[in-house]
Amino acid sequence: MLRLSIIGSTGSIGESTLKVVGRYPERLRVVGLATGSNLERLIQQKSEYSPEITALARGSEILPEGIQSGDRALEEAGYPHPYPRVG
Repeated sequence: MLRLSIIGSTGSIGESTLKVVGRYPERLRVVGLATGSNLERLIQQKSEYSPEITALARGSEILPEGIQSGDRALEEAGYPHPYPRVG
């Protein structure tokens, strides 16, 4: 089974990727979802795909249970701080 983390899961490419995952559940499993700011859609995706890690990069100071800030998710995944920044 291929384990996937999808960054930008609420965007068009992320949504298309999740449709492919839905077609092949015996081959593909979502273990991580991350989005920039679309919290409502991220909650729906979390419910549907049950990832191990779900992260929101920005847009909300108070997050529902089970959804982490992007920095917190990176810490729990074992990435050292400070994180590399692009741009």
